Amino acid sequence: MSTSWECQTKTKISDVFLLDFRFPVLLYFQNKEFCMDLNNDITGKQLALFRKTEIRRKAALPVYLQIAEFLAQYMDTADGRAAGRFPAEPDMAKAFHVSRETIRAALARLEEEHKICRVKKRGTVFASQMLPFDLQSPRQNIGVVWPEGSNAKWQNMLRIFQKAAENGGYSVRFYFYRMGNEAAMNRQAERSLAECFGTVFYPSIYQADPSFLESLPETAPLVLFDVPPQNSCFSSVIPDHEFAGYVFTRELLARGCRNPGIVRVREDIFSSVQLENGYREALRNAGVPFRKEGVFHVRRGYSNNTFLEWLDGNGIDALVLVCPILPNCFTLFHPQVLEAIQSRRILIASNSPLDDYGEAAPAIIPCHAEYPYQEFSNELLRLLVLKMKNPDITSCKIMIRPKICK
Repeated sequence: MSTSWECQTKTKISDVFLLDFRFPVLLYFQNKEFCMDLNNDITGKQLALFRKTEIRRKAALPVYLQIAEFLAQYMDTADGRAAGRFPAEPDMAKAFHVSRETIRAALARLEEEHKICRVKKRGTVFASQMLPFDLQSPRQNIGVVWPEGSNAKWQNMLRIFQKAAENGGYSVRFYFYRMGNEAAMNRQAERSLAECFGTVFYPSIYQADPSFLESLPETAPLVLFDVPPQNSCFSSVIPDHEFAGYVFTRELLARGCRNPGIVRVREDIFSSVQLENGYREALRNAGVPFRKEGVFHVRRGYSNNTFLEWLDGNGIDALVLVCPILPNCFTLFHPQVLEAIQSRRILIASNSPLDDYGEAAPAIIPCHAEYPYQEFSNELLRLLVLKMKNPDITSCKIMIRPKICK
């Protein structure tokens, strides 16, 4: 924004970079910074009100908490909203007849509750009054809701996303939940939406019933990862699992496997559903009939013996699967299972990186998927920033294909 300004010194000042009449106006001219405090009247009214406030020094509630409660109530009044910030700490201490340390403790309490922010050259500002470029505001935090204990590939993606966000001037908070605990997952998503400017949400146990997402307003600053596009009005970034399942199955058939099976996880896990769709399409194109017996469903009560019986009973000579480890329910790393796979010369095509399979990888993994985590991160951040700046923006779904490595 460019304008001209006449101040009392009759100096012409150009290029006003920050113009907000509730706060000091920063004007730049010939490398000099002028601060014009337009809040003297408001500050005087604030201090007059604070001087009239009764502090009960013998009450059970500590003095600093009494002051914090009073200030929080004041912030919600018309005068408080008009002020937008508090006076300097020494002035507040004098008005309340307390030490500066007591005022600092009261303000620290409000800061912990994300009601105020300490901004350089502007003092203690109400969080509700923060401007978009205030990077120190807690409203500039981006929350990431993610299952704890994720495998190496997703941990790597989180690091990439955090770096991309920090390069863009944002800070990242992680809200982890235990996989399988849907109530905890929803609570963490609610916390992130309440405490952060925007949220990336990966509901890895997403149910067919999208009631939680439907309960959120469409303007919520939320972007989803790996969620069925038809189940949400929010923008989302989706790995193309169907493409991976198709290429995996086609590659296994090309290597002479005549009876590839697929490992499914629950009926409603999106990635697992998509992987099977690709698996079926590849079988159909190759003229190989699909058999229900070729699908192994990991359910409660799973045991290694059940899995091995399925392999032998159906003549499975290859496997298509999402991940070799599923917390608390499935692992190919059990010595009994790994030995059985190697002895039967069963080949595996998987969405997971080779590192997940350890030393056995070269012998049993003819192909695997490498997902472009940098691209995932960039698109998630881009969509989230668009949503944060324009809550009414139309949502979009971006599907990204993995690189198939042989």
